[in-house]
Amino acid sequence: MLPSPPQEADFRSAPGAATLKAVRAIGVDLREPAVRVVALERTGRELRLLGSEGGPAASDPGLATWLDAAARRLCGAEPDAVACSLPASAITHRILELPFLDPARLAAVVPYELEDALPSAPDEGVVASAVLSQNAGQSRVLAAFAQHEALREQIGQLAGARLDPAIINSGTLALVDLLKVPASGTILVVTAGADGGLLLYRNGTLSAAHLLPDDDADGRRWAALALLGSFVGTERTQLAWLDVDATDPGVAGRFAAEIDASLLPIATLLPGWAAGLAPVDLRAAALAWRALAPSVSGLNFRSGAFAYHAPHEEARRQLRNTAGFAAAAALAGLIALIAGETTRGTELERLRTEIASATSKILPNAAPGSEVRRLRAAVESLAGRRDRLAGSGERAMIDVIASLGSAVPKGAPLQIDEITIDEESVRLHGRTDTYEAVDVAKRAFGALSGNREPEVRDVKASVDGRVEFRADIPLPAGGR
Repeated sequence: MLPSPPQEADFRSAPGAATLKAVRAIGVDLREPAVRVVALERTGRELRLLGSEGGPAASDPGLATWLDAAARRLCGAEPDAVACSLPASAITHRILELPFLDPARLAAVVPYELEDALPSAPDEGVVASAVLSQNAGQSRVLAAFAQHEALREQIGQLAGARLDPAIINSGTLALVDLLKVPASGTILVVTAGADGGLLLYRNGTLSAAHLLPDDDADGRRWAALALLGSFVGTERTQLAWLDVDATDPGVAGRFAAEIDASLLPIATLLPGWAAGLAPVDLRAAALAWRALAPSVSGLNFRSGAFAYHAPHEEARRQLRNTAGFAAAAALAGLIALIAGETTRGTELERLRTEIASATSKILPNAAPGSEVRRLRAAVESLAGRRDRLAGSGERAMIDVIASLGSAVPKGAPLQIDEITIDEESVRLHGRTDTYEAVDVAKRAFGALSGNREPEVRDVKASVDGRVEFRADIPLPAGGR
């Protein structure tokens, strides 16, 4: 097993001195028949056990309430980090020998090497891996797969207790990060009880592992014999027994005899701070220690779609996402605006060209942009001329002219040079032969006006010897 990197002190600035900041974490071993919680505190390089508690079973409906209270009771406040176990039944694992050392390449290859052993498609779960050893261009890798459904259920269960685990691992496989195994010999570590398993070490490196969802003594024995039978060695196997339920103090000796192994106290494999822990708390302690040592290369199923974000990191991530979305939206809006303006400008120019082309024969000298206004004015002028000619309502210009002609006696010849007709009057410039003929015409115009007297003015002799005059003839309302 790779040596654990030294833990770095976490400093917080203070006037005149550097103050070490205490970080508290809990490990939650979610199992039957009782959940175990262990709280640890790290101050710089010093690690201290805060305490441990046992609670209801993992399936108990009141577990979330108990966990919420226990976590804050052990830590004195909300814990800084949380780790929890995943049931053995939800995990598929293998130890792989791969012919390269590069971490990126290992991460890319491990899912494919594990695929044949998986109970479902790789995209239905999370693949986690940890490098156990590297030597002569070879890497020994512990690879494991957990289904999305199981991870979602476990995260949701702790969310009910206001806890968000940064580390999710098998309780048994978490011991790989904790145990200090000698660099020589064969050691078999057995975690007995429900959700247990076996870890086989050869010369300080994990060589094989087997998880046991049920507390099955026969299955445990046959699994141990199968693991030991895969290795040939002259030294006798040492058995480190971890009975998480502590039901029978003699079971470890009987098991050692069945597999021809000698007993090794589990305390000899533990770091100093954990030597005093009860066996039932070791898995939870391993999880808590892993939460305080994120740089350790251990298994963690909080990756991919289930990746963990610390609260402040999550806030920054959400802020970055929001800012990114806002910038993208603003850029998209600007591009759309520019594109829209360009499209509208092109369309406007096309319409202007079509208008100029359509009006060029009617208004050949119209300035660009004035065609519509000038054409509208021309149409209105023509409409006015049409109305004046055809009249409106019951009165038409041709009828008025005919009335004038019939009203003037034949003995008083009348020549009309100019005439304007609207709804209320007729204005004309006329010629006749004598001044008396002007008076005759005025009386004739009076017959058209009804009760109103026509006005005749500017009566004078013209250069051709005739008499010219102007007349304003009121028209009765509604026609002749």
